[in-house]
Amino acid sequence: MTHILTSGILWQRLTEQTTLALQSGALVPIETDYIYIEDGGVRFMVRTAKNLERKAEDMFIQAVHQEQTGDRFNPFLPPEPDLTVGTIPPDHVGV
Repeated sequence: MTHILTSGILWQRLTEQTTLALQSGALVPIETDYIYIEDGGVRFMVRTAKNLERKAEDMFIQAVHQEQTGDRFNPFLPPEPDLTVGTIPPDHVGV
C-alpha cells in the first residue's frame, strides 16, 4: 500500500516502516564503534562501521551486474518497497 505523506504522519510512518523493514530483512542495522572528538569547543560523536567486508562484497556484486548487463547499478532506484515510507507529492518518494 502506498501512503501519501501528509503533515503530521511522518513519524508514525517512519516507525511503522522501520519495524516492517527490520522484520523482512530489507533494513539491516550496521554495527559501529564510536569516539568523541572536540573541535572548536564543540564535542562530536564520530561513528565508524565495524564490518566493511560486506561493502566489498556488495561492490563486487554491483561490478558483476554492470559487466553482465551493461547497466550501472543504482542503489537508490527503484527503492525497495519495504523501505518506502510513502510518496511526497508531486514527484518524490520517502525512503
